[in-house]
Amino acid sequence: MFPNRPHPRNKVAKRCMRNASKTIACCSLAVLIALYVVGAVSHGSLRHEVQTLPLWFPIVLGFRQRELAKWSALPSFIFWLVIMVFIWLFLLGWVRILTGHYSPVEVAMTIVVGVACVCGIAVSLRWRTAVRPFAAMGVAALFVALQIAGAPIEPDSIHRDSVVASTRLDFQGLFEPLPSNPHPQSERQRRIAG
Repeated sequence: MFPNRPHPRNKVAKRCMRNASKTIACCSLAVLIALYVVGAVSHGSLRHEVQTLPLWFPIVLGFRQRELAKWSALPSFIFWLVIMVFIWLFLLGWVRILTGHYSPVEVAMTIVVGVACVCGIAVSLRWRTAVRPFAAMGVAALFVALQIAGAPIEPDSIHRDSVVASTRLDFQGLFEPLPSNPHPQSERQRRIAG
C-alpha cells in the first residue's frame, strides 16, 4: 500500500535484534567486570585478563548490533556458567572439581557471573539471527577454542604468593566426601599450636 514505508514486522525484528545484541553485550560486560574484580581481589588480574579476552568480541559486536555477537558470546557464557556451577558445588561441599579458597567478594562475583551468563544464554537462545549455520558454527567453535585456550593458566605461574586464588582442578577425589574442616592445618601450624 505504501511502498516507501517499512513493513511493521521488519521494525519489530530490527528492534528485537538491537535489544538482543545490546543485552548480550551488557551480559558479556557484566561477566568481564566481575571477573576483573575477582582478579583484583585475588592478585591474579593478569590471569583473568587473559581468560576474559574472548568476551571483548561479543561486547564490541553487541554494541555495534552485529548478529555474530550471539555466536561469539554463547560459548563464553556456557563456559563461565559451568565454572561458576563447579565453584558453587565445591562451596556447598558436594563436589570437588574446582577447589580453592574463595573470599566473600569472590563468592559474590560468582553470583554476578552466573546471573549474567544465564541471562545471556536465555537471550541468545531466543534470538533468531540471519547468520548462516556454517558461519555460526565456525564462529562458535573458534570461541570455544579461544575460551579453552585461556583456561589452563594457573595462578601460581602468574603470582606465587596468592593464597586466595589457589583454584585448581581436582578430579581424583570427585565423589569422595569433603573433610569436615576444608582448611586443615599444616604440620608446622600444628607444631606451633600444640
